[in-house]
Amino acid sequence: MTDDRLTTCTSDRCGLRFEDRSQEGRRRWCSMTRCSNRTKAQRHHLRTRTP
Repeated sequence: MTDDRLTTCTSDRCGLRFEDRSQEGRRRWCSMTRCSNRTKAQRHHLRTRTP
């Protein structure tokens, strides 16, 4: 594991550190099932809820 690929999850509820193995090095969340899906679902709910 290289230090330049070590990053922290951007989820408000997480904070885990992980190795970013993506080709461009722009991964934001530790995993799709753990943080990414929750964050995306929450944003969708806030964007589409009725006033």
